[in-house]
Amino acid sequence: MILIVDDKPENIFSLDKTLQAKGFRTDSALSGEEALKKCLKNEYALIILDVQMPEMDGYEVAEFLSSSKKTKDIPIIFLPPRQKLTGSFPNLLTLTVWRA
Repeated sequence: MILIVDDKPENIFSLDKTLQAKGFRTDSALSGEEALKKCLKNEYALIILDVQMPEMDGYEVAEFLSSSKKTKDIPIIFLPPRQKLTGSFPNLLTLTVWRA
């Protein structure tokens, strides 16, 4: 199962629909704290994690996950802050994959 973590429900909705259409099972969390609780309860194959969230940002979540024996091996894809892109690729999204 893939965990999608973003404080914006519309972003979760888009990713969720795209992944489910490709046959992936998904779960979601609207905050870093909610994500940590879910990660300690459930098994995830991948986490898609927004970098910019209030209270606990994506990097803080990743640091905590890397320090836990249960979650340290889960791969994380960071969703970077949206930037204005110009030129030939206005819809390009840059992802960062992080492994502890």
